[in-house]
Amino acid sequence: MRKITFSQATQEAMAETMAKDPTVFAMGEDLARQGGIFGQFKGLPQQFPGRIIDTPISETFIIGGGVGAALAGARPVVDMHFADFIGVPMDEIFNQMAKVRYMFGGQAKVPLVLRAPDGSAGGGAAQHSQCVESWFAHIPGIKVVAPSNPYDAKMVLKAAIECDDPVLYFENKILYKEKGEVPEIGEEEPYTLGKARVEREGKDVTIVSYSIGMKNARGAADLLAKEGIEAEVIDLITLSPWDKETVLNSVKKTHRLCIVHEAVKQGGFGAATTKAMAKGDPFQIYGYWQQTSEPILSIEGGHEIVEGFKNLDFFVNVDLYMTPSGELADIILPAAHPNEVDRVEWAHSGHGYPTSHTYLIRQPFHEPLGECRDDMDICFEFAKYMDVDMYWKDKYEFFDYMVKGPETLPPDLSCASFEEFRERISVTGVEMATVKNAPKYETGFMRKTSDFRPGFNTMYRGNKMGSVYRFPGAQTPDGKVIPPHPQSDNGKMELWSEDLLLYGNGALPMYIEPPITKISRPDLLDEYPYTLITGGRSHAFFHTEYRNSPWMREVHMFPTMDINPAAAAEHGIEQDDWVYIETYVDRIKQRANLTEAIKPGMIHVEHDWWFPEREATDDLHGAFDSNCNVLFENNGPYDPAVGTDNYGGLCKVYKADDGAPKNICMNSEDLKIFLPLTADQLAADDQQNGVTQVTKGGAK
Repeated sequence: MRKITFSQATQEAMAETMAKDPTVFAMGEDLARQGGIFGQFKGLPQQFPGRIIDTPISETFIIGGGVGAALAGARPVVDMHFADFIGVPMDEIFNQMAKVRYMFGGQAKVPLVLRAPDGSAGGGAAQHSQCVESWFAHIPGIKVVAPSNPYDAKMVLKAAIECDDPVLYFENKILYKEKGEVPEIGEEEPYTLGKARVEREGKDVTIVSYSIGMKNARGAADLLAKEGIEAEVIDLITLSPWDKETVLNSVKKTHRLCIVHEAVKQGGFGAATTKAMAKGDPFQIYGYWQQTSEPILSIEGGHEIVEGFKNLDFFVNVDLYMTPSGELADIILPAAHPNEVDRVEWAHSGHGYPTSHTYLIRQPFHEPLGECRDDMDICFEFAKYMDVDMYWKDKYEFFDYMVKGPETLPPDLSCASFEEFRERISVTGVEMATVKNAPKYETGFMRKTSDFRPGFNTMYRGNKMGSVYRFPGAQTPDGKVIPPHPQSDNGKMELWSEDLLLYGNGALPMYIEPPITKISRPDLLDEYPYTLITGGRSHAFFHTEYRNSPWMREVHMFPTMDINPAAAAEHGIEQDDWVYIETYVDRIKQRANLTEAIKPGMIHVEHDWWFPEREATDDLHGAFDSNCNVLFENNGPYDPAVGTDNYGGLCKVYKADDGAPKNICMNSEDLKIFLPLTADQLAADDQQNGVTQVTKGGAK
């Protein structure tokens, strides 16, 4: 073995095939004069005079000339300078290069290789830094390859040149200088286009990548190995046709898949692959475990989620009560209420970040009803059944770890165990102790451990991803060990985000116009003139919870839409009228609240509404009657920092002549079917556990 660069490997491939086949030649901008913009043709013009050809600066001519030469019997290798310039000769590529041999019934061949340097490197700016391989993975008649190392760079290029089909050869600019082991000339194994390689075997997770993405894939596998996790790493090499069988066999073994690629999130090759899997190609998800969550209500495209649940072979749902998702589950595991369990928590800002050296303890008011179990107990028991190492044997061992405190916690605040902690606090247990003399602005949110005056919410730099890094041995992706609860460097709110930088986003905030607004979609304004927002909350509820509580519904009985009185008057809408809110996707019904607090051109609707009192028919307790998330599609573009979709857009409103949704409770008294049985009811019904049995028709 010898070590050569990626660029040298491509030079060898060109030299060997050109020496073997006199019909092979290369053409493009500055190939003979400069050896290619990245030196990937260096030395070849001298070695093969007249067969490395400089062309005018015309991408259309380069591709068109290459197609003509291939049809005439040559094997041209055409260079695109930058992959970004492929947009200029697109007609020659997908209408000529890809299809001409089929248009003539196979009487002609197009053995052409299009080399395209791609990827972000060296400040190449917007038109010199793109990855466009996914465009061509969807075009019939073209093979697409993207090698990740010098060995593959050589052998894949040789195979591409010898192929009778047109091949797009993407070569990442960063990889040109990368060195790797390549066998001596003549000792290499030939490569077969369309085959992936299992570069590293594992049993816990499958990581699939190609080109520059393989560097991250290999690094991730190394980090996981330190945690005892065996990752199987697959280099696709060929993107079209991609080796589904190799990927499928791996995922059948590991049951987990991670796709790594450098490209846009929306429509990139990784996204296309994931979409295929969601549709059952190459494999179907068969089982699903859901714990105190309600995606049908809280995620856009609820109808699609329902269909996905119906396609499952096995679905387990853990929750406090029957929900729309629960109606579709094969097994329901009853969760205990927070007031029925022990819990220790760090004080939070409301966004999952600790804001002080303050612990909170939750102690049960009473034992869980019936067969209800603590969520944590369910998880630990399930992990034990699946032989999964959870670091701690049960929740109390985890609590012991928490109350011992992070390294930054003053020693006098640390406890040896949860039981000691329980003894040191009051029954209501808010603060374990007070940190004295905290620097100004250090503790953040209301500076509750210093002078209780308002201050900046600093959070804690280094405590990235909230609780993830509180676990023993937690590391950043580059291997750095993070203290469980470190202080920020300067105690001030910073616009420069280390979190965003860590995961490859820009460190400064930026505005991206949402996809459905008056600016981005002026074509919708005539029919949908109002800007729709959905971010408000009712203090009576928590996300999708407590719509079945008579006391909470007494406070807030119906889903409510806010509209300015002037806008309402235009549509004949009065206070407490039921109103349809409609987008180009769907419509819902909520009750109107006329208020000057909202601008005339805007509409606000409440989130996550459903009606537990409705029978569990195909409409799943009215999950689609008033839930605002059915008004939007779940197809991106997604927020680059946190991955969320858009929860707003354009809409129209009009009075619902058919009134309120059918079969809902109009007062809180009717909702008492959901309350636990009284002692007298229990005695009369010969029950002991205090659980109300609720059916489609109500309680019995």
